[in-house]
Amino acid sequence: MKPDDISTLRTIAEAIFQKEQRAIADIVAEESRIRRALARIDAANQTSAPSVDLAHSTSGAAAAWKVWMEQKRTQLNIHLAQTLVQKAERIAQVRTALGRQEALKMVEDKFSGPGKAD
Repeated sequence: MKPDDISTLRTIAEAIFQKEQRAIADIVAEESRIRRALARIDAANQTSAPSVDLAHSTSGAAAAWKVWMEQKRTQLNIHLAQTLVQKAERIAQVRTALGRQEALKMVEDKFSGPGKAD
């Protein structure tokens, strides 16, 4: 294998690694968005629970609100779980891409070291 071939492979490995890093950054952003939404629901639940008045509780509005919040929390938790699975899978892909990149760097360094010929 020629040093130019190794250099090309290393460039490709670097591009793959950067792509994987961007993908994981998108997943982390989605995870943060979901966690913020869950925090807003929890905060709304905490602030609205003591202030429910008798008229709302007898009309069923308070119960409907609570049911809606629980359904929304369940949906968000499911989405969060799916996002965390994607994140774990991406982390494995990033590690693999980094390993390839490092291995090719070592090979390139070995081939391009002093006294090495094509």
